[in-house]
Amino acid sequence: MKTNKAGAAEAAEKAALRKKLLCMRSSLPSGQLADVSMRAGLHILNLPVWQSAGQVLLYCAAKGELDTGMLIDNALGSGKTVLLPRCVPGEKGCMEFAPCQNRHELRAGSFGILEPNPETCLAIEACALSPQLAIIPGVAFTAEGLRLGYGGGYYDRFLAETPLSDCLLIGFCAGFQIVDFIPQERWDRKMDAICCEKGIIYCARNTAEAPIHT
Repeated sequence: MKTNKAGAAEAAEKAALRKKLLCMRSSLPSGQLADVSMRAGLHILNLPVWQSAGQVLLYCAAKGELDTGMLIDNALGSGKTVLLPRCVPGEKGCMEFAPCQNRHELRAGSFGILEPNPETCLAIEACALSPQLAIIPGVAFTAEGLRLGYGGGYYDRFLAETPLSDCLLIGFCAGFQIVDFIPQERWDRKMDAICCEKGIIYCARNTAEAPIHT
């Protein structure tokens, strides 16, 4: 068990890393962000698991995250079930996922992020979610699959409490967001792969045996 002193030191380390990466991300010109998003997205579209998936879990980009519009449009156009997150009102750190059939069913949620309209898109119980692939945002990732979020705990809680069996978890980010070290918590769930504009890093094996796959 971590001591209070060690826990505070790790929290401070996470906060400093989060601040640094968010500053770097916010300084990206919009054109460069769009290019990185497209190049990273193409790696996802070329994955056999994406092409065969009947249900995929995605997110609507905000705060300089890699844009997922191309992935959403491709999934909808190919008849996949697209699951998108929605914050649960009155429950801090809790979100649910609902299927969305088109962009017209999206509306701004609590944090100004586009979410499935609760009036037309009913949430699916966490135990009933069965995506074959999940694209997960984050502030930073390691090549071993650790993820650093924004500090609200939404994805940490969701990933810790939802089985998502037979689902490939892919962290989606720009190359500079892949770092050497992130302090690990006991509830952290590792990604199976990290995708950036340079390619895909598979995390299941030792990183020395799992180079970037383009």
